[in-house]
Amino acid sequence: MPQRYNCDIIDPANTVKAALHNARVSFKKTRETCSTLRGRTVDGCIAYLENVIGKKECVPFRRYRYGVHSTPQARAFDGKYPCTKGRWPIKSCETVIKLLKNIKDNAVQKNLDARELIIKMISVNKAPIIHGRCFRAHGRVNAFNKSPCHLQVVCVKRSEKVPVDASIVEVREE
Repeated sequence: MPQRYNCDIIDPANTVKAALHNARVSFKKTRETCSTLRGRTVDGCIAYLENVIGKKECVPFRRYRYGVHSTPQARAFDGKYPCTKGRWPIKSCETVIKLLKNIKDNAVQKNLDARELIIKMISVNKAPIIHGRCFRAHGRVNAFNKSPCHLQVVCVKRSEKVPVDASIVEVREE
């Protein structure tokens, strides 16, 4: 059964895909990590994630931000909406780096330049919960559940912008 992706693939010759199922990483942290990568080049994403692992840059937490402390590194992501909260999710970053290296290998197989790839779509979906138990005193049992995730990445080759020549453009006067 073929893998279905969350976006339409218009040009299969210039598109590279990769997926990871049932990754044993936190869904919430991975979702925040991947949301900062859309629109970047693959090499730029790998460099950014390695900086996060080295704690030189942080991952801004926007949706799942409650209980996350403020850090000055998150101010770099101020744009349309202010962002002050961030973390350094190392396990999520390592998993996403592994997936991006898979993208680069797939690009080599398709004879595409890996430096020209831009992330068009990166999505994180919830996987089935892994149920665990923590046995407590007096015969009680507490739940100790994990929330893994599925990852999908689609990259496209960067399109070159054609410069507009003034002699070619026709201006219609009415």
